[in-house]
Amino acid sequence: KIYAQQLAKAILHLHKNQVLHRGINLGTVLINKDGELKLLVTNSARYLDEGKAGTTVVGPRNRPII
Repeated sequence: KIYAQQLAKAILHLHKNQVLHRGINLGTVLINKDGELKLLVTNSARYLDEGKAGTTVVGPRNRPII
């Protein structure tokens, strides 16, 4: 239950910043030794601009967002 809440918080953080993850799976969700969930942003993430087509995020692969 706590992990689901942490994942929802991470997704909400992305959406508030106009980012669509597009690749949430076991390879992009990590849990550290303190039990904190980390969601990795991969090259499949896209920025969302209202009224425009999304643009793919370009940057280092597997970078934690929170």
